[in-house]
Amino acid sequence: ATVTAALNALGGRVEATEDGMVIEGTGGLRGGMIDSHGDHRIAMLGAVAGLASREGVEVANMEAAAVSYPGFEADLAALKQQPAFVPVLPAVDCAWRWFRSIGGGRRRRPCRRSRRW
Repeated sequence: ATVTAALNALGGRVEATEDGMVIEGTGGLRGGMIDSHGDHRIAMLGAVAGLASREGVEVANMEAAAVSYPGFEADLAALKQQPAFVPVLPAVDCAWRWFRSIGGGRRRRPCRRSRRW
């Protein structure tokens, strides 16, 4: 439900199902702001979606990504600086592939920082 809410907030059309989600193509994400609530998967989803969205995505509590990928922000920033970088997949599809295993326990950390992608 958290991935569904995040993608819908960015302009996607996503419906949660009992065992996953249904994503309807919209031609791209608008962008906007999401809060990771300390969930590293949502933080990374927002950052990746921001690269392919029209307006970018501001991710509150971005440092949560360091739970599973300490170098994520630096690596993504380096990718963003490469002039030849063009997302191959629409943002919603990319987010689905990246975060399709949303189930399971969550580590929560008190996070306050925000980052715009």
